[in-house]
Amino acid sequence: MELPNSLESWNTGDEDAMSTILNCLCPSCGEGEATTICLPTKVPFFRQIIIMSLTCPSCGFSNSEVSFGGEIQPKGVRTTLKVTSAADLNRQVIKSDSCTILLPSLQFEIPPITQRGAVTTIEGVLKKSAEGLQEGQAQRAIQDISLFTAIQKVIESLLRMAGDVDSDDSDEEEEAPVFPYELVVDDPAGNSYIENFLAPAQDPQLTSAHYIRTPTQDMSIGLQPSAAALADGTIDNSNPLHKNKESRNDEVEKLGREEVMTFPTTCPHCNVPATTNMCVTNIPHFKEIIIMSLDCEKCGYKSNEIKGGGAIPKFGTKVSLTVSDAEDFGREVLKSDTAGIAIPELELELEEGSLDGVYSTVEGLLKKLVSNMEAANPFASGDSSKKHHVGNDAEGGKFGEQSLSQKYDTFMARLRTLSEGKSDGPFTLIINDPLSNSFVGPPPSVAASLALKAEEGNSEAVYSDYKDPRVEIVEYVRSQDQDDILGISDLKTEGYNEQIEATGTDQMQELSDRLTNVHKRGPDHPNIFGKPEVEGDDTKYGEDSVVWKTGSGRRGEKEKEETGEGVVYEREIGDGGFEEAKGGFEGKKEGKVFKMGAKGLGYYSDLIT
Repeated sequence: MELPNSLESWNTGDEDAMSTILNCLCPSCGEGEATTICLPTKVPFFRQIIIMSLTCPSCGFSNSEVSFGGEIQPKGVRTTLKVTSAADLNRQVIKSDSCTILLPSLQFEIPPITQRGAVTTIEGVLKKSAEGLQEGQAQRAIQDISLFTAIQKVIESLLRMAGDVDSDDSDEEEEAPVFPYELVVDDPAGNSYIENFLAPAQDPQLTSAHYIRTPTQDMSIGLQPSAAALADGTIDNSNPLHKNKESRNDEVEKLGREEVMTFPTTCPHCNVPATTNMCVTNIPHFKEIIIMSLDCEKCGYKSNEIKGGGAIPKFGTKVSLTVSDAEDFGREVLKSDTAGIAIPELELELEEGSLDGVYSTVEGLLKKLVSNMEAANPFASGDSSKKHHVGNDAEGGKFGEQSLSQKYDTFMARLRTLSEGKSDGPFTLIINDPLSNSFVGPPPSVAASLALKAEEGNSEAVYSDYKDPRVEIVEYVRSQDQDDILGISDLKTEGYNEQIEATGTDQMQELSDRLTNVHKRGPDHPNIFGKPEVEGDDTKYGEDSVVWKTGSGRRGEKEKEETGEGVVYEREIGDGGFEEAKGGFEGKKEGKVFKMGAKGLGYYSDLIT
């Protein structure tokens, strides 16, 4: 049978997508005249299924089953429904071939082999189970009357749970109320479903839990055993090596995780093409991190960087570690590129964002801190730190107080002592990270023990239950300055497609097709006669002249009758108050402006004033 190619055929279950298979073998009479009809469809808020129905015209046998058009899910699912009323009996149930149905109140279990895959209701599941038990009651009444009586009580309980109250029970004492009771659907393949009346919202009567299958459950749903299980010749659920390989979906989810990905880049030192390695890994009971490294084969340049994965946390984190013994120096430390470091005993405090991202141990972090501080202060080490002229600020000087250079040398000596584990007593290492991307792990011996327990129990819950007595973690609300520095204040998660109205200097100025001078010309502009004609302007020029326009298009230009040439006159205002300044600027004068004008260098009337 060919499955439909279009998604619409899956969603609607059109009859055009229905397939009919003729001359099928009837499992009841053995004749080959049965007809099978297959209809692919999609269950809302679930997945694709194939409904198959077989009918035999020879004996009248009919049967219907459900298969799945998708694939086995990465994890199994256990769904619990609390049936509180008769309305819940109408909930649809999709039961796969690998599904087990449980009724804890009756200690009743419907194994996968007794009921094939089907689309039914809660009432249908219960009644079909009662009918299946009823089929062998006649023989049980002859062979074992006690077994017959016990099973008959179960049948009656199933019918009452299904809402079918028999009139034969009216003479008996009043039965206890049937509702509420629980019905559990457990499917290792993850392909069974109970209808949610409140979809897409969460139904308070429904609870679902996903779990990792055991090797035996992998075998039961058709997954191949691992190579270790084949070598041992048996399946051991306690042996993680017997676990089947993850399905393809799980491999897609783990793409780039626990494996090294490479992509081309350019060496920032020699500008030669190089390769950057990247790996996404998960720190137990913390979060995912991204480790990137670059190693240039041409010049030998090396660099590495650590980035925190996932979303931006709501709170910042301050991690304080009390380093008391040598084992604490072996703790794993993740210091992100947004975190700051402080050691109160040394009065050392590095601002947030210094030292880049580091994934190392406590010892490695301290040594990197020493090397970076030495590199950042070249004049405080080597020959540059030696004083060639002894003064009052040196040892044995008059005042006896240490110089800045000597104080720095003392500080670096104490820091080296801490990094080498030779300190006199415990000290506190504080990592303050506003993005909560930093982490301090347990001591190496404890970390190995926790990893072993997690592998044996196939669960990481042991990490959350462990409490480190030497580590204190405090969450805090980031300040506005921290949000501004990290760029969080500028993030826009809603309405980011809307056009932002530009203001201030962000406003683009509409200019004409040609460049123009946007400065307004004052009345004392030296090119006043080059200005275009303005309507209503009756400024006089020269001897009793008025504004007119000549052939040259300039104002204030009077043509000569005999030649037609223009004579340019200066404006009357602004000329009478001129004072020549041959010796240059003579100081400020009220109502005057010092400039080089038409009459030379001097003081002209300030027309604007």
